[in-house]
Amino acid sequence: MSNLQVYVNEHLGSPAEDEAVACPWVLRDARGAISRAGESALTEMPAADRCELVAPASRVLLTQITLPTGNRQKLRRLLPFAIEDRVMTEPEKIHAIAGPRQADGQTAVAVVDKAWLAAVLAQFRNARLKPQAMWVETLLPVLTPESWIVIWKGGGKDSGKGGEGFLRSGVASGVFLDGGVDGEPPIGLLLALQEARAATAANAAPAQLIVRPARGAVLPDIQQWADALRIDVLTGERWDWFERIDRLGPNDGINLMQDDFAPRSAARDWLPRLRPALVLLGLIMAVQIVGAGVDWFSLNRQRNTLQATIEQRFRGAFPDARVVVDAPLQMRRNLEELRRGAGQVEPNDFLPLLARATRLIEASANHRLSALNYDAGELKIDILLPDAESAEELKNALQAPDLVVKLEAINPKPGGVEARFTLSSGASS
Repeated sequence: MSNLQVYVNEHLGSPAEDEAVACPWVLRDARGAISRAGESALTEMPAADRCELVAPASRVLLTQITLPTGNRQKLRRLLPFAIEDRVMTEPEKIHAIAGPRQADGQTAVAVVDKAWLAAVLAQFRNARLKPQAMWVETLLPVLTPESWIVIWKGGGKDSGKGGEGFLRSGVASGVFLDGGVDGEPPIGLLLALQEARAATAANAAPAQLIVRPARGAVLPDIQQWADALRIDVLTGERWDWFERIDRLGPNDGINLMQDDFAPRSAARDWLPRLRPALVLLGLIMAVQIVGAGVDWFSLNRQRNTLQATIEQRFRGAFPDARVVVDAPLQMRRNLEELRRGAGQVEPNDFLPLLARATRLIEASANHRLSALNYDAGELKIDILLPDAESAEELKNALQAPDLVVKLEAINPKPGGVEARFTLSSGASS
């Protein structure tokens, strides 16, 4: 998976600037090796599977604060108000992210201007670049024991202008440096050392200062710095802003793209485009649901009307009926009783069913009647047969359009089997 790493120019996102501001970048291949590098406008940068940014030290303030234990989500919302006295600006205008908790119980906090961060990320999105992380530059250099690291980006004794850079003084602490004129160290570096020396904590002050020049930077007078700061000052290797981004661990650095500025998911990117289709789909479903409801109401009303009509006619024909549960079934049974009372024979009466079965049973010498039972329109016959195949043959022979024949059981008997058949009229089913 390719990875585009971009150093954000501090002027990017300013009202007077646009995407034409050039930013340094490197493109890493799937193995993490740098395949291309350059400095260009956002719209001219190569495409990649992943994009990471580095926020310049001049745009990020690092501070320390003691946070109570509790709901982390609630603490995130209160964080800008907890550091209000340190940033001297309205909490609503800053984006504050808590880093890892330190050994002394304090928590590092990275603070950045919310409007600037929003403008920068918007410009990247406009250039079809989708950053997944933005790391604080101040926390990228590797610390060595009992040492502070200064990354020096320009200026020197003979440059005629003040230099600038940044200091990393702890695991999650550091400060932007500028103003080192005529070879003198920046006032911010001098104040940081004085504060560390005055601290009561052991080993708060470093034993030495390592100055690493950025690419193309002119180093200051190291000896002049050492004399002014009263500390050993060493020259380190050249610094490249991208040298450690791909090796950051879970507790290294602070990622500014959290909370309100968390990376957009694919669903969030596609949702605005799909919204019209989703609205149309919702309207179609609503119309279908309403239509189905209207149909159900209409059919239910028709069913109730039909049932009421059937019950009314049943009561008209049989006024003595007290309870009506199933009007069609009750009417059929009452009609059967009336026919029997008038001497009419029904197809499911005992004699018609017995006559249908007797003719077939008597036609074969292999069939012998064992038992006979009639109840509720069904005739049960137990017949002795030579084998099970004969039972199936008899069942097929008894079948007729107006007669229902069921073979319920076949039980072995001496000399053959006993088959139980149930006969009922097809007209009554």
